[in-house]
This record gives sequence, structure tokens and C-alpha cells, in this order.
Amino acid sequence: MKKRLLGLFVMATILFFAYLPTSYAADIVMGGWDTDGDGAIETVYNSGSNITIKESDGSSRTYPLASNWFIMGAADTDGSPGIDLIFNVSGTVKIVHDASQTTSSYPMDSNWWLLKGGIADTDGVAGAELVFNVNGNLRFLHDKTGTMKDYDIGGNWILISGGISDLDGVPGAEIALNMGVVGGIKIFHETTGTWDTYDMPANWTLAGIYNQDNVAGNEIIYSTYSGTFVINDRLKTNYGI
Repeated sequence: MKKRLLGLFVMATILFFAYLPTSYAADIVMGGWDTDGDGAIETVYNSGSNITIKESDGSSRTYPLASNWFIMGAADTDGSPGIDLIFNVSGTVKIVHDASQTTSSYPMDSNWWLLKGGIADTDGVAGAELVFNVNGNLRFLHDKTGTMKDYDIGGNWILISGGISDLDGVPGAEIALNMGVVGGIKIFHETTGTWDTYDMPANWTLAGIYNQDNVAGNEIIYSTYSGTFVINDRLKTNYGI
């Protein structure tokens, strides 16, 4: 009987909290970042339909979002001091700039997602870009300039694991894509809006993306039945080692 009563109590407690209004779930800690660029860490709270940023002295600022949102990341996206907070708000990308106490909103299409590792400096200019797959196109969101640009890559593609990386030794990360058996590997340079294509065998396995030659820029190392190979995008080569 005691176990039954305890079980009923636990179930009642779960249901009680499950059906509390959103406002009750205010002030849940999301994390700590230097959001205003003063060198000290602020604490960011989920306040239901808002986020609240609190200073160590107890002062706070609140930014409205919506009833349906989640955080996608935190990074310096505008090139100014302070970490900016990036949200998906009902399908719109919203970035909170606490240093200037402003927000930026970017409406997106119906079919999109942020690439893994897709918050990175891709143009070599201060401030991280956001890189998306939008209906099969690469989309770069430049919060520093408040602009977005799409590139038609052509064909079906997937991002290579760890494929957002500096591959040519020039400031700004490249995007390495697997285009399939026919398309090989395509490396997109957002700094110039161009790409390099490397033919690949039918069966290959990624071994890693790292600095293999001790010169600026990482290489793509892969293996096949016949050995190990390196794509060096700085030299525009694909050779065996």
C-alpha cells in the first residue's frame, strides 16, 4: 500500500509540473557567456517566452523571443566585443546582441538546418558566419552586415565530418562536401564564392581532417583499398602518401 501511495504521489507531482504555465518555468539557467564584452561572464536564463541576462550585481536585461524557440549556439557573430546568442524562433533565426542591446532577425525558408559546426568564420572577417543547408543550397548568414547569400552547389551532397575547416591556409574556413561517386569531393571557398572539385574512387573512407604537412591549412586524409591519400586544397592536389 505504501508503494502504491508513493507511486501516486510521484505521478501527481509529475503532472503538476508538466501542466504549469510557461511563466512558472522562468529563470532556468541556460549558460554563462560574456555577452556584453566587458570581460565578465553574464548568466543567461530561460524565462519562458523571453531570455534574461543577469550581471553579478543582480541587474538584468530581458529579450523577448516567442513561445516556440530553442538556442542554436553562442558566438561572436557581429565582430564586436561580446558573445551573441543565436536562436531558432518559430523557424526564424534571431540573434541577440547584448553588447548593443539589440536583436537581428533573419526569416528562413521552410526546409533548412544549420550544418554541424556551421557557426564559423568563413570569410576571414571578424565575426562568425552561420552556414545552412537550405533546400539543397549552401546559405551563409553574415550577421556583421545583416545579409544572407545562397550558393547552388549542384546535385546531392552531404557535409564531410569535420568538413568546416581552414583547408587552404587563407583566413576563413572552407566547406568540404561529399558529392557522391560521380561528383567526388567539392571544397567551397566562401571568401571567393568558388569551389575546387577532387575526383574520388568509388569506395573511400575518411581518416581525418588535420594539418598533415605542417603548413597553414588542414588536409583531408582518406583511405582506399590501394592506400592512403591526401587532398591538399592549398596546393590543389590529391596524392598518395
